[in-house]
Amino acid sequence: MRLRVRCPIVVLRSNLQSKWSKLGHAMRENDLNLYTDAAVAISTLASSFGLNAAPERLRQEVTSGQNDGSAVVQFANAAGVVLEPIDSDLWSLRSSQCPVLTQITNGNFIVINDVAHGGLAVCVDTSGKSAPFHLSMFPTGTVQRVWRVRPLLGDERNKIGPEAALIAPLWRAFLPGRSILLPVMLATITINVLALAIPLATMNIFDRVISNAAFNTLWALVIGVVLAASLDFLLRNLRALVMDRASAASDIAVSNSVFGRILGARSSARTASVGIQANALREFEGIREYFNSVAMATLGDLPFVALFLFVIWLVAGTLVVVPMLAIPVIFIAAGIIQNRLRKLVEGGFQDTAHKNSVAIEIAGGIEAIKIAGAEEWAARQWERATASQTRHSLAIRFWTATSIHLVGFFQGITTIGVLAAGVYMVTAGDITPGALFAANMLTARCLGPVAALAALISRLHQVKTAYRSVQALCSMEQERPPERQMLTPTAFRGKFVSTMLSIPTPLSKRLCCVT
Repeated sequence: MRLRVRCPIVVLRSNLQSKWSKLGHAMRENDLNLYTDAAVAISTLASSFGLNAAPERLRQEVTSGQNDGSAVVQFANAAGVVLEPIDSDLWSLRSSQCPVLTQITNGNFIVINDVAHGGLAVCVDTSGKSAPFHLSMFPTGTVQRVWRVRPLLGDERNKIGPEAALIAPLWRAFLPGRSILLPVMLATITINVLALAIPLATMNIFDRVISNAAFNTLWALVIGVVLAASLDFLLRNLRALVMDRASAASDIAVSNSVFGRILGARSSARTASVGIQANALREFEGIREYFNSVAMATLGDLPFVALFLFVIWLVAGTLVVVPMLAIPVIFIAAGIIQNRLRKLVEGGFQDTAHKNSVAIEIAGGIEAIKIAGAEEWAARQWERATASQTRHSLAIRFWTATSIHLVGFFQGITTIGVLAAGVYMVTAGDITPGALFAANMLTARCLGPVAALAALISRLHQVKTAYRSVQALCSMEQERPPERQMLTPTAFRGKFVSTMLSIPTPLSKRLCCVT
C-alpha cells in the first residue's frame, strides 16, 4: 500500500520538476492553473463559499487599473470575502489555513484549495475543477504574496457602510505600515540622540578644551561630531524615502477607492455640480500632502522634546524653566489663531469650489455660450468667483503667516531669555559658560518640533474642510451597495428572426413572404 500511495506522488513531482527545468524555471499555464486576472481568482474563491460574485460585477465595482495586491483586496471586499496576509512560506502551509490565494512574481495568481504532507497541494482552475500539483514548482523568491481567504461574518457585513470604503483605508494610508514601523522608530530615536552631539561637544570645548589647550581632545570631538552629523543626514533622508515609498502603494489604492465611489454613485445622489466634485477630488491630494513624511517625522520627534528638556536640566539646572514656559505659550498662540482661521478656511474652500465649478462648466459649454453670445456673462461670472476667492485667500495667507511669524518671535524671545537668565547663573557660579551655550543650543533643538507642530496646526482646519468634502463624495448613495449581494445574469445567446416582412417597391405596393 505504501508503494501504491507514494508512486503517483513521486512520479507527479518528478514530471513537474522536469517540466520546470526545461522551461528554465518559468511557470506555464498548462502546468499550473494560473489566473491572470485577479477578479476571476476572487470570483472562484467566493463561489466556493456560496457567494455570487461574477468577475464582471467585481470589475464594475473596483476601478483599479492594476492587477496588484491593492486591487485584489478591493475585489475581495466587493465579493464579500476577507484576505488575511500570511507571512509564512508555502511549505509551512497547513490544511486548516486553506483556501489560500497566492500571487507569484510575474503577477499571476493561483488558488490553493488544500495542502497535504510532503508538499502535495490541490489547486482550483477557472471552471472550479481541482488538480494536484507539488509546491516544489515554486522556487525560492517566486512567491510574492500569500493570503488566507475566508467569508465575511454577519457582524462584519453589518459594519460595511457608505463611509467604510473611504475612512478605514484613508487613515491607514496616512500612517506608516507595520513593515516599516520598527525601522522608522529606530531611525527617529537615533536621530534625536545624535542631536545631542553638537551641544555636548560645545560644552566640553568651552569648559575643558580651551582652558587646558587640549587640542587632541578638540579634534576627537570634531571627528565625532562630523560622524554624528553625517549619520543624522543619512538617516533623515532614508527615513523620508522609506515612508514616502511605503505610502505610495496605499495612495493609489485609496485614490482608486475614492474615484470608485464617485463612479458608483447614483445619479439622484449627485446633487453637487461637476466642478465642485472635481474640486473635492483635487483636495484629496492636499490631504495626502498634509500627512507627508515631514509631518510624520515631526510627530515622531515631538516626544523627544522631553529628552532635550531633561538634558538641559542636567547641564544647566533650573534654566530649563525658560523653555518649559515657552512651549505652552506657543501652543496657546497657535490655538488662538486657529479660531480665527476656521471661518475663513470654510469660506475660502467654498469660493475655490465655486470658481472651479464656473471654469469647468463654462469650458464644457463653450459652444453654447458662443452661439448665445454670452461671453460677457461668462467673463462676469468668472470675475466674481475669482474676486471672492482672492479675498478669502489673502486673509488665510495673512493669518497663516502671522502664526508662523509668531512662533519665530517666541523662539527668539526664548533664546534671549535663556541667555539672559544663564548669565546670572554663570556669574553666580551655578553653571559654566559651556553649559550655558549647550543649554541655548538644546533650547533651539527643543523648540524645533514644537514650531513644526504649530505650523501643522495652522493648516489643520484646511485639511479638515477638505476631508469633509471628500467624505461627502464617498458618502453618496451607491448603485451597488457593498452590504447587498447583487444578482448577475448568466451568459446567454439569442437571435432575432423576422418573418413576413412587407417591403414597398415602386413596381408593387407590397412584397410579402420575405424572411
